[in-house]
Amino acid sequence: EPRASDGHKDLAWLRPDARDMTEAEWSDPAHHVFGMLVRGEATDEVDERGRRLRGDAILLLLNGSPRSRSFTLPAVDGSGGWIEIVNTAQLQPRPLREGRVTVVAHSLMLLRVEVPTGQEAQPRRAAGEARSGRPGR
Repeated sequence: EPRASDGHKDLAWLRPDARDMTEAEWSDPAHHVFGMLVRGEATDEVDERGRRLRGDAILLLLNGSPRSRSFTLPAVDGSGGWIEIVNTAQLQPRPLREGRVTVVAHSLMLLRVEVPTGQEAQPRRAAGEARSGRPGR
């Protein structure tokens, strides 16, 4: 369910074009390429003053297909872009400032939002993104 405070979901399942997966895509056994966006507000933790803590937004891109696939990276307000944390097809993590990234066949990438010190990043909803945490809802 989207949060009342900003209308965003804590978790989104994404197609390679950064739009929400449909129920048909989610149920299709031939669909081997998708992403999962977890927003930084998806935590219930609070600090010593009771203020809600905010974590980094993370993006997991999975490519189980036999060929490389291009993914559109979701735009994130107030950030310096995405940072690659894990890439099973590459040894060294790297900053990703481009709007798209290629995920090699049978591999995954885990990315985190690069937030400048003292700022909070806000992933923007992609065009056509559903408002619930499940595809097609």
